[in-house]
Amino acid sequence: MRHLKQLLVVCAIVLGAAMGLRANTAPVDAPALQPCDPTGNFQMLMSAHRGTCTIGDKIFSGFTFMSSASNGAHALHASQLDYQVINDGTKAIGFSFSGAINAGHLQHSSVAITYEVSGPGIIDAQASISGHGSLGNGQVIDLVCLGGPSVGCPSANLRTLHAVLPAGPSTATIAFSPVDEVGFNKSVIAFGSTGSFDITHFSETVSQVPEPGTLLLFGTGLLLLILIVSRKQLRTGLTA
Repeated sequence: MRHLKQLLVVCAIVLGAAMGLRANTAPVDAPALQPCDPTGNFQMLMSAHRGTCTIGDKIFSGFTFMSSASNGAHALHASQLDYQVINDGTKAIGFSFSGAINAGHLQHSSVAITYEVSGPGIIDAQASISGHGSLGNGQVIDLVCLGGPSVGCPSANLRTLHAVLPAGPSTATIAFSPVDEVGFNKSVIAFGSTGSFDITHFSETVSQVPEPGTLLLFGTGLLLLILIVSRKQLRTGLTA
C-alpha cells in the first residue's frame, strides 16, 4: 500500500507539470507563419517568408549576414552559405550550414550571422564545426542571449559557445533554465597561419523541454499502470 501511495504522488506531480506547461505554451498563429524551407541558402532565410519561418513550434527571425576576408581570401555572399533544417522533435532544432569558408597562408576568412529563436521551453544551445587543414584553425564563437536578441543583450543574460578545430573541442553546449527566446550572434572564422584551413560545415541547434502532450501521455500510462498493480494487489488479498 505504501508503494501504491508513492506512485499516486508521482503521477499527480507529472500530470500537474504537464498541465502547467500547457498553460504556459504560447499559441502559434499558424496562418501568419510559414515553415522554414528544408534546404536553401542564407539569402533565402533573410528574404523568404518576410525573414521569419518556423521549425516545429519554434519561430526563427531577425536573420542578418556579414562576411570579411584578408590577403586575398574569398569572402562569401549570403547566397553561398547553404543550410539544411535540423528537427528531431526536442533535442536538436535549428540549422546545419555549409559553405567555402577557407583561408590560405597568412589569410583569414569569416562569416558573421545573427538570428533569434522564440517558442516555449528552450533549455539549451549547441554549436558545432567541421573542417580540415594544416597549420591553421577554424573557430565558431557564439554569443547567446537568453530572453532576447543578441544585439544589446544585458551581460547577465549573455552566454558564450566556443568550438575550435583542430586543437579544441569541435562541439560546445550550454544549458540554462527554460526561456521563450534566445538570440544568436555567431562568428565563424578560418585562419591560415603557415598553412591553410577550410571550414566545411557548422551548425546551431536548441533543445526544448518535452511537449505537454508527451508528458500527459506518460502520466496517463503511469496512471493505468497504477490501476493494474492495485487490482492485482486487491485480487491477491482476496485469494489469500
